[in-house]
Amino acid sequence: MADSPTTESGEPGGPGLSRAEILAGSLTSPVLTAMKAALAILLTLGSLAWSSDLFRTIGLNILDEQIMGSMLGLGLMLVYIIFPARRGAEKTSVPWYDWVAALLGLAAGLYIGFTFDTLVERMLERPPDALVVAAVMYLLCFEGLRRTTGWPLLSIVLVFSAYSLFGHLVPGALQTRQVDVVRLVIYSSLDTSALMGFILKVALSIVVTFVFFGQVLIKAGGGQFFNDLALALMGRYRGGSAKISITASSMFGSVSGIVVSNIVATGIVTIPLMKRNGFPARLAAAIEACASTGGQLMPPVMGATAFIMADILARPYQDIVIAALVPSLLYYVALFIQADLEAARRGIRRVEESLIPRLAKVLINGWPFILPFAVLIYTLFALNWQVQVSAIAASLVVIVFGVCIGFGEAPFLPRLIKFVAYSVLFGILYYLFNGPLDWGFENAMISASVIAVVVGLVTKSGVNPMPLGVIYDALYETGTSILDLLMIAAGASFIIGILSVTGLGYAFTLLFVEFGSQNLFLLLVIAAFLCIILGMGMPTIAVYIILAVLVAPSLVDLGIMPIAAHMFVMYLGMMSFLTPPVAIAAFFAASMADAPPMATGWTSMRFGWTAYVVPFLFVFSPSLLLQDPNVALTLITVTTAIAGVWLISAAMIGYLFRLMAMPMRAGVLASGILLLTPTGFGSWVVTANAIGAVAAVLILGIEFTASRRASRVRAD
Repeated sequence: MADSPTTESGEPGGPGLSRAEILAGSLTSPVLTAMKAALAILLTLGSLAWSSDLFRTIGLNILDEQIMGSMLGLGLMLVYIIFPARRGAEKTSVPWYDWVAALLGLAAGLYIGFTFDTLVERMLERPPDALVVAAVMYLLCFEGLRRTTGWPLLSIVLVFSAYSLFGHLVPGALQTRQVDVVRLVIYSSLDTSALMGFILKVALSIVVTFVFFGQVLIKAGGGQFFNDLALALMGRYRGGSAKISITASSMFGSVSGIVVSNIVATGIVTIPLMKRNGFPARLAAAIEACASTGGQLMPPVMGATAFIMADILARPYQDIVIAALVPSLLYYVALFIQADLEAARRGIRRVEESLIPRLAKVLINGWPFILPFAVLIYTLFALNWQVQVSAIAASLVVIVFGVCIGFGEAPFLPRLIKFVAYSVLFGILYYLFNGPLDWGFENAMISASVIAVVVGLVTKSGVNPMPLGVIYDALYETGTSILDLLMIAAGASFIIGILSVTGLGYAFTLLFVEFGSQNLFLLLVIAAFLCIILGMGMPTIAVYIILAVLVAPSLVDLGIMPIAAHMFVMYLGMMSFLTPPVAIAAFFAASMADAPPMATGWTSMRFGWTAYVVPFLFVFSPSLLLQDPNVALTLITVTTAIAGVWLISAAMIGYLFRLMAMPMRAGVLASGILLLTPTGFGSWVVTANAIGAVAAVLILGIEFTASRRASRVRAD
């Protein structure tokens, strides 16, 4: 499918096997295969148990760092069993040096797990056992990071590590405190401000639960449901194939949070459909790349980055979701408008009727897939549950109703009756566990779910019931698919630890604040370039963490709202997936569409232009993040922004109601820019918005009238 296999984290895998093929495994020994599966499932179950507070419930009062250390040890063992030393190579057996690394990683992790409470107290004394364990973790995480994601992020970690040792010799503002090697290794590997800190905690608790939710949902048939729903909703409109791609990728990407996986899951259907519908290969690939990349912005899940942001900002995850609503709306509105206008300009019509399923049939067959999202949103926003518990609840809904009700085609009424019956059973069980037995809502929910599933299996009451193998596969693939994320979290934690122990983070902030006090807009431009450049070849979560500790604090110190500063670096970091010369999402989609990679990258930049512009807007206009208490101002700001996005998109395509001449395109572009200008630029913006609105009405009137006149002439 791709000439250059690509990792799901977004980094080229080089010649040889892709990351998906490596994870699928080519180990020839059944024992090794079974061991890999056992470790992966144990890693997932450990995370789910920790997230649901099961350890404390059964009386194990252990520190979070002890759990993290043990799970990191399991993860390292898996990394060295699965990933070969030469990236992309086939691994049919585990060489002796990988066995040594795997066992050392497991031993170091378990040692931290059993002794962290006393180890951390002795850390300042630099005891030999702390140094040995820390050194093992330090080196194995470095090599694990290289094997799973390649050199880009590891190179940055190595640069920071080297700077921490010699930064005290650098004159000027970026001079750091002197740190020797022993202190650096122990601090980076064992301190709660470094490897044992919040990044790894979020990755192993919150993120894993959402990855599991996505795996269960997709393996139960959710991916096909998303594709069918998008086809039924958009297939009958002009350029419907492109709109199907945008709709399906936004829904799927919000759950998966992994750009390349999203492209594979939806693009395998949508890219050929767009090409067959009349879109050029380059354009079809660009639309799929932009739509899949934007899935990381889509509430309510938003991939892994939003969880890290919520933890850094010490704000509820719900606040991040609310802030992301309007920017994600503007992004996808621009994609829809451009797809529609491109279709009109090229004369591309709707999808063939024979390929479009009936919406009612899609909903009747797939309505159980809507339930977990309803539960997720309800528990997050109405019940204010922790995000990881909400994800577990949504996963349990898929499992319970998959086993008890079943997925697939079946008469609606029998499935509805079974749904009501099992809902009542689940409610009774939940009441018993959470009421008279007082087990707490998490454990009551899990226990009720298990009993409901057992009843469903015994009675075999489901219509096309989901087999237990789906749950097994979801547990296994969650454990293997998070390995690169685990190594990314370790690498990012090392960087945070180095910034803390050396004082380099504070020095960076002072430097940026001093520069930004002269010209804030120029600082934002520089920060945007940093985000895109650092993000090339790296996952969004990694570049976000780096920028969140380097650049975001300086933006906040200059008076920018914290959530706006962090959303700014997240958006621009994400756009590295579409920006040449290392436009991973664009290149991967291009390989699927047989399109020129670089040309696809430039087309992707044009199609995804809002994600380059909107971050600058919400920095100066908190209304776009729904952070302004003035409701009227927020409505006006959002309305003018949508209108501005429409007009600028039309100017870029060169089509409104008809093909536009260059002077008219310039006028449309100018009116769009005036409407899109944020209120934070100054009091003159109100006048500029008004001028833009008047100009837009005049231009729309002129173009619509001319288009109707031309249509009548053609008809005559």
